[in-house]
Amino acid sequence: MLDALVKLIIQISNARPWAKVECEKCRKVCFSTAFALVIIIAVCACPITSSAQANNNANASSASSSPSPSPSADTKPKPANPAAEGAKQAEPAPVNSGAADTKPGNGPAATDLSSVRVTGVSGDLALFNTISVTVANLPLLLKAAGNDYSKIVLYVDGFPLKGITPRPGEDNNLKFDLKRTDNDDTKKSWNSLLGRPTLPLPKQKKVSVTVGVLNQPPVDTDYKDDKKFPMTVINVYGYWIFAAALVLFLVLFIRWARHSDVLRVGPRLADGQLQRYSLGRCQMAYWFFLVAASYVFIWMVTSEYGVLPGSVLGLIGISAGTALGAAIIDTSGAGSVSAAAISHPTSGFFTDIFSDDEGKLTFHRFQIVVWSIVLGIIFVASVYNVLTMPDFPNELLALMGISSGTYIGFKFPEKQEAQNRAAATGVAANPNANQPKPGGAGGA
Repeated sequence: MLDALVKLIIQISNARPWAKVECEKCRKVCFSTAFALVIIIAVCACPITSSAQANNNANASSASSSPSPSPSADTKPKPANPAAEGAKQAEPAPVNSGAADTKPGNGPAATDLSSVRVTGVSGDLALFNTISVTVANLPLLLKAAGNDYSKIVLYVDGFPLKGITPRPGEDNNLKFDLKRTDNDDTKKSWNSLLGRPTLPLPKQKKVSVTVGVLNQPPVDTDYKDDKKFPMTVINVYGYWIFAAALVLFLVLFIRWARHSDVLRVGPRLADGQLQRYSLGRCQMAYWFFLVAASYVFIWMVTSEYGVLPGSVLGLIGISAGTALGAAIIDTSGAGSVSAAAISHPTSGFFTDIFSDDEGKLTFHRFQIVVWSIVLGIIFVASVYNVLTMPDFPNELLALMGISSGTYIGFKFPEKQEAQNRAAATGVAANPNANQPKPGGAGGA
């Protein structure tokens, strides 16, 4: 196949069909067409040739590696000593005597821990505290762990907390210093245990407590079912400080936003009237408060501060880019009429963010608001349930980016319409008529 392809290329090169065309443009088209045909034939032929050659090589290899049949291949070897062969067949199979299997890959047989039981728990069951667990028949548990305390695992509400090595105490007690470790399974266990706290009034959670040997089922415990041990999920004083600070900050910011131009399309006009709310700036503030409040909440409960996934940074970047792009469009263009020079009186928060400069409700604004609310609900639910900010997939971030891009794209015709209206009413000829007050609020 390759030989035929080479001959075809040589024949085309010798014939030079493109040289017979007088028009230079047509000659180039002819040459390009011939070259494209050669490439297409080569691409189609090479896989076929390679496949055929591979099949031939495989057949040759299998033929050479297969052993030649011998005349006596079908003849079974007969035992030299029939009596000895019969004795070998009558030999009994080995009987397991109960000792540990010492073959490579098999560990010692698991110790029966049915007599081991957790009979007492004391201390404050909370992160960064110490609890004492009383175990009946503790020596047997230590024997099963090979006298290695690091192989004894604490189970809280069925979740194993690996990596927390107990310390020996008095009277069959084991002391566990509750902490977060580098073990990913332990982090997930802590997040599940501390998630879904009772809010807005925090209460203790009832959980079961037991111990076990690594890679073995946990032992029985008295602290289960109706007799569970109380666990402190959130420090009450820290929670009320956080809640009070969050509410105070939100109230102050909302008052500031209502009486200033921090979330509006431009500063106050000369008559002191406030302009419309900006959808891009409101979205940026929305994600800022969600991420900041969630970050502080997770840190307050778990003391973890490396909890920002890359998708959250992407969301913040999309919201900031939306606000920045809208501001650039509003003020760009030589001789253009910016949002600060055109009167955009506010009609209320929801009317402003859902409608354009003419006061018409637009679907692209509705779309970006709805997706922001949906992702915000998912975000808060993840933080509340498992104390983790969600790592949104790239497709969801792309969807949010498309919604923001659509909003930015529609800003161009909205700006053009605003300029046309301003020119018709004479604002473009005298842009200083509605300029902000010198030194007015938001003018800096």
